[in-house]
Amino acid sequence: MLQARSKYIEDKTNGSAVIDMLKDEVSGIFPVNPYGKKTRKNALSPLFETGNVSFYHINPYTNGQRML
Repeated sequence: MLQARSKYIEDKTNGSAVIDMLKDEVSGIFPVNPYGKKTRKNALSPLFETGNVSFYHINPYTNGQRML
């Protein structure tokens, strides 16, 4: 099984709290400060392009089952 050696967390808003909470429990956490929306888009684009991101929604007609 592959494991990530580095975890990059945006050091803004809730990211700072997540970093503080996990820094003693998880190794390899690095705070990142992006410089605008374009930087965020460029960082996440490969995940979407390779199909590693899925969006789920609750369908009210299927008794709460998750649907793609």
